[in-house]
Amino acid sequence: METRLYTQTFRDNAAMGRPVTLLTGPQGRYTYGAPDSFVDGLRGGREFSSGQWSGWYATPFSATVDMGGGIPYSSVALGTLIDKGNDIFPPLEVTVSTSEDGTSYTEAGKISVPVPGADDPDGIKDYTVSFPETTARYIKIDAVTNGSMPAWHARGGSAAILFVDEITVK
Repeated sequence: METRLYTQTFRDNAAMGRPVTLLTGPQGRYTYGAPDSFVDGLRGGREFSSGQWSGWYATPFSATVDMGGGIPYSSVALGTLIDKGNDIFPPLEVTVSTSEDGTSYTEAGKISVPVPGADDPDGIKDYTVSFPETTARYIKIDAVTNGSMPAWHARGGSAAILFVDEITVK
């Protein structure tokens, strides 16, 4: 008889339990618990089909988090899964914007993410955007999906999938 033990990582942060609104939806079969699963503090494991990850295919990821106002923060991390053999790649770019009214947003920070090489490790990776401390009520996170996998990949030129689990605000 085989016994398996599964663990999950709990990550306390300022976004936990906050209302999340998806501005772009995940691919139908990879919706799982989105968007509430992004702020539950539970990090998904290495299996993309576990129900802990939501996937965007050939469309950007875009979501807002209502922080309620008055809570200082200076970074937002987007938790992703990389599994190149299953066409799961990191975002090409992550942009964080803030707003007081939920309508007019100002870019707080942006990072560019290099496309991984064939020998780069797969795994769970956070992409953190840091910026000057703010207490803005709303955070908007935009991530550009990889629309063309690299030539070294078996399906080079095809669109990749972006899998997201946790949004961490500190």
